Amino acid sequence: MKLLKNKAFFAFILSTMIVSFAIGNYEWFWRWHNNPVEETSLYHLSDNQPDKNKIFVLFSHGVGAHPGTGILYKIRNHLPPKSGYYGFSYGDQSFSFPFHGQKNINFAQDSDIECLKKAYHDSYNLINNNQYQKIIVYGVSRGATTPLTALANINDDENARKFFEKVNAFVLESAFASMDDVVENISKMTKTLCSPLSWITKKKIGLSQNSVQNIMDKIFQGYNKNGMSACNAIDTIHKENGTTLKTLLNKPIFLVCTKKDFQVPVYSTVKLYYMLKNIGHEKVDIYIADKGIHGTIAFFGDKNDYRKALHAFYKKNNIPCDEKLAEEGLAILEQGKKNAEEIKHHTKKYFL
Repeated sequence: MKLLKNKAFFAFILSTMIVSFAIGNYEWFWRWHNNPVEETSLYHLSDNQPDKNKIFVLFSHGVGAHPGTGILYKIRNHLPPKSGYYGFSYGDQSFSFPFHGQKNINFAQDSDIECLKKAYHDSYNLINNNQYQKIIVYGVSRGATTPLTALANINDDENARKFFEKVNAFVLESAFASMDDVVENISKMTKTLCSPLSWITKKKIGLSQNSVQNIMDKIFQGYNKNGMSACNAIDTIHKENGTTLKTLLNKPIFLVCTKKDFQVPVYSTVKLYYMLKNIGHEKVDIYIADKGIHGTIAFFGDKNDYRKALHAFYKKNNIPCDEKLAEEGLAILEQGKKNAEEIKHHTKKYFL
């Protein structure tokens, strides 16, 4: 009977996690489907000089998404004339509950890094045949983290390295410093969701970090708890103090995150911001949204401020932008530094 109760309890907790994760991932689709948000395009420019402002965007998608997600971000259809767009697959776009396609998922580690390097390699061949003025890598979640984890061995592929050297800016939304942050966040979420039961039973109910980690190890078999993380990669290239570090320090980086993220905690992205600052990166900016859940910041919540801050980032780094939005976004971009300080102050233990 005790074993039966334990199994029932485990099933309840796991189903709670699944429902919460599903809501967090798919709520944006229903909102977008019922209320299209054309005006939130991140790249829609009024452009009378197409040859001068040709942009190439490589889009790096998140877990369970696909290359076409870039269309939802209004990137592909709203670039200046004669611009280029390249979306590639991490091979897990068929991922859905109950965990179909999970074996391919490794959260910005080995196979994801190889996929991105191949995309870099292929993109280098594409840009060599066109005179693009600016090259942007835009990533979301896992797709935002992989450009950082790939830094540790970017030199393994010559064309991938050459593409990296030509990139003019990285826009990284909901990047995580390490999966440990995500695991802890999920653990906290289960305890919060189960708080009514805890109050009724007078016992703490929810999954510990170890329990969440064990579940992830069994479901996502390509993921290695001790594998590469964005933190490790940044630390590695900093210690090596080689050409990769010098190249990175010249690449403008725009980090985006939201306080309402149920998957990647806001402090995890802020941690990356300070890691980059601490190794001497002077071209990193951050925007922290008050509203908008994981993967929806560009569509809902603080979508307009996001867009303004992004165009201010473009203007600051000599990338084609909407001048009016950029002007309105300067103060928002500056506020990002203060918001990061506030997050760091309230989550000190994660910055030790």
